[in-house]
Amino acid sequence: MKINKTYYSIIYINTNFLSSEKIAIGLIMFNNDNLIYKFSDFKIKISKMLFSKLSKMALKDIIRWTIFYLNTKPLFNIYETIREKSIHIGHILWYKQPTKIDFKCKEDVFDRLYEKWINNNLIEEQKEEEFKIAFNPS
Repeated sequence: MKINKTYYSIIYINTNFLSSEKIAIGLIMFNNDNLIYKFSDFKIKISKMLFSKLSKMALKDIIRWTIFYLNTKPLFNIYETIREKSIHIGHILWYKQPTKIDFKCKEDVFDRLYEKWINNNLIEEQKEEEFKIAFNPS
């Protein structure tokens, strides 16, 4: 299958299995020629605070597997995998159904989408400090 358009998919961590709450931790953008992806180390770190020790280890392995998969599979395999399954791995990591966009798969476009949907233009150190205060009021 040839991918003629540019697609993106948001990667989520499922933080609550009963309510399906999730946190957007990464973004994938690809077309026939390019693949760009990035994970938010900060959001992964914060998400891990919500998990048991076993789930933290599973999450680490799942993210490692995802990066390996993205780096070793042909682009059409990535599209098909995400499209067919909107895959969830171990009910922890979820991929949004690939969505077509009318932009070229370029770093500057990717960076703008990442800032808008994943990073939210907030300073990570400030967010982390606020999160620690909320989690550990003293």
